[in-house]
Amino acid sequence: MLIIAPVEPVPPNFPAAAGFFSQLAGVMAGFAFASLITLIAAQLTTNHSAGKTLESGGPLLATFVALGVSSLDYAMVAGETAGTARVASLLTVSGVGFGVAGIMLLYSMLVLVRGLESDAPRSRAISHAMGNLIRAVIVFLLSPVVVLLTWSGARGHVIQKYGAAAGFTGLDWAALSVLLFIVVVVTVCAVKFFDRPQHHPAFTRFISGVAVVLTSASVLGATALLSFTESSTPVPDPIPLVAIILVGSFAVLVAYSASRLRTASDNSDTPVLPNDHAETSLAPDDGTASEVSGR
Repeated sequence: MLIIAPVEPVPPNFPAAAGFFSQLAGVMAGFAFASLITLIAAQLTTNHSAGKTLESGGPLLATFVALGVSSLDYAMVAGETAGTARVASLLTVSGVGFGVAGIMLLYSMLVLVRGLESDAPRSRAISHAMGNLIRAVIVFLLSPVVVLLTWSGARGHVIQKYGAAAGFTGLDWAALSVLLFIVVVVTVCAVKFFDRPQHHPAFTRFISGVAVVLTSASVLGATALLSFTESSTPVPDPIPLVAIILVGSFAVLVAYSASRLRTASDNSDTPVLPNDHAETSLAPDDGTASEVSGR
């Protein structure tokens, strides 16, 4: 008689996923660092001042720090044993830093392109169109997607803690509420602020500082869970909920800034022709014109 023993389900290998996220964050941090160095070096090799473009230095630096810290954060989670009661929550807490870094990566690109609208008037029309595309990606796509990905990590926490038959729990309802709130806010930003540009470098620096603080809080939170909790003890539901709220709040902050951010003058929508400066320099002044007519 053949007896078939029941096969226990294999738990998701969250530490392996954390290892891949750590590598991805490290590679992206390298690109952010290279972009920052290139931006600085360009000012030493050209006579053209790029003051507005240099405003992207702060967001790029914050992106580099956030990605580097996030890589370290995921590396710690990768050392956790697969199938423990807290590993999914660790991945969700670490996802706060990675989500913030991902938003900052595109936001720094937006600040850079908006700066080009002022510093490179000959290509202003192209820079303006590119900036509008990046703005749309941040507002309509990236903000809800980052919250949705954080919710997926919280869902893994729910399944690991209550089982696959837990259904839609209170944590899921709270996460859904945050996601719907994000959708409403980005829609309002698009309707009210797309046509009301504003140059706010202080607010851009504030967002960069908040990104560094949230990423540091993420790695500190993961370190606290690893140091002061047992691997067999489930993590309370409010911890992944706080992670979702933090990511959603930062997404709202960046979506508002991206909706209004503009560094060029009011006539930036009008493309500058290549021969505009030549025509201006060749036009005689009033004194020369009167002298020629007198002759």
